[in-house]
Amino acid sequence: MELHRYAIQFFANNGVNEYHLRVSPTNHHALYFYSNNGMEEIGCEQDGKVIRMKATI
Repeated sequence: MELHRYAIQFFANNGVNEYHLRVSPTNHHALYFYSNNGMEEIGCEQDGKVIRMKATI
């Protein structure tokens, strides 16, 4: 959680207003964490091997 807060603050301080990441669809803990911290799924990539997520600052 601390690393996530650091990243958000870093993005905000450097003018980044949207960020994306990719996560394995089998990584349920990561999907839960990112969803609960404001990220939304925007689709599957690499033939369903990863889920792309995004959030805005």
